[in-house]
Amino acid sequence: MRLHVDELRYLKAALAFTGRAGSGSCVQRSVALALDLPGRAVVTFGTLRAATPEEAVQIGPSASRVPFIHCWIEVGETLLAPTTLERTDGYLLPMDRAAYYELHAVRDVCPVPRLAFAAITRRFRLAAALKHGSPRFGDGAITTALLEAAGVRYVVGPLPNKALLPR
Repeated sequence: MRLHVDELRYLKAALAFTGRAGSGSCVQRSVALALDLPGRAVVTFGTLRAATPEEAVQIGPSASRVPFIHCWIEVGETLLAPTTLERTDGYLLPMDRAAYYELHAVRDVCPVPRLAFAAITRRFRLAAALKHGSPRFGDGAITTALLEAAGVRYVVGPLPNKALLPR
C-alpha cells in the first residue's frame, strides 16, 4: 500500500495547513488521509516517547523533549504516518504497527471510533473544507472533537509549539 501524496486528494489539500509549531499537523493530515481511505482507515491517537538527543538533532527545534500525543492512521496491522511525507519524497510508506509501537514506545493508544469520525466529518464538513481550501479545516474545534471521541486525556503544552501532552 505504498501511496504518493499526489494520489490522495484530501491529504494533498491538507498539506497547505500547518500545526501549532508551524509544521504539518499530525491530526489534520491523518483526518485527510482517513477521508482518502474511507471505511478502511482508523484515526488513532497515542503517546510517543520523547525524542532521543540524536533524534532531536536530526528533527530540529520541533523535536519533543517530553512524551507527547501524536496522531496517525491504522489500516489493520499497517500504520501510516502522514507527517513523514517530507522525509519520504511524498510517499506514504506502510509500517508494521507493532514495530512502530516498539520504536516509539507508544502507549495509551486511543482510536477514534468510525461512527464518531463519520459524525465529526459531517458536522464540520471536512471534505468540503479541504476541497475548497477553507481555513475552517484548521479549526482547533475539530481536533478537540476527535480527541474527545477517542477518549484522550490531554493538556496543551507551553509555547512555542503548544504540543498535545498526556494528562
